[in-house]
Amino acid sequence: SASGYSAPATKLAVNVAAPVFTFSGLDSNRSPASARNNFSVYVTTPGANYSGSQSAAADLQINLAVVDATPAGIVDGFYSAPTGGAAVTQVLLRKDYTNSDGVYVGTPTAAGSYKVQASALGVANSTSGVVTVSAPELRFSTAAVTVGKGLKTYPYEAYVYRAVNGTAFSGSEALTVNLSSSDASKASVPASITIPAGQSYVYFYVTGVDLTNGVPVSIDASASGYSAPATKLAVNVA
Repeated sequence: SASGYSAPATKLAVNVAAPVFTFSGLDSNRSPASARNNFSVYVTTPGANYSGSQSAAADLQINLAVVDATPAGIVDGFYSAPTGGAAVTQVLLRKDYTNSDGVYVGTPTAAGSYKVQASALGVANSTSGVVTVSAPELRFSTAAVTVGKGLKTYPYEAYVYRAVNGTAFSGSEALTVNLSSSDASKASVPASITIPAGQSYVYFYVTGVDLTNGVPVSIDASASGYSAPATKLAVNVA
């Protein structure tokens, strides 16, 4: 109402709906070698015109839990930092924000699966999709390279990375990867390279030693606790 004005013929109908928590940044594939997984809780309102843009009216503490864990204890909870930090059971959705502060899921201890649950009493209770924990593997960035005799590849042409179910992941610790050539008299690679802690890959050079004449040399990779690449790196020396 306002002085001198008639009231609206059509009133504004307001429906108050239960919000839904979703998980931003939560990995669906992990490994026992994975670094802690950073994610935040995002709030949406089903049916709202701006479903993902409604912010918290006041600070809201959201309770976190690991549920449906197989085996039990596959992850040991949540942390405030990527390394060290404090163990936490809640995360804060701050007033006027749609996303909570960041929080980290611990490193898995074994293969298996789990889900993450976020709840606030009387507001919302949501559970993530399944997070699958699998044995880690090594993969090459490309299936084949061609290098000139007496030359070495472009520095950023080939790299090896750690993956789980085909998805690259950052490891909690540095990883030494051993490289080998099926014929070092034709194409050579470093004996070993290291993927730094907190990263998923490392570049390496391939050196052309002698012409392969259409018969590629095979490069393989190995690391403790990791399966070797299913697809080897084929090298042609021209």
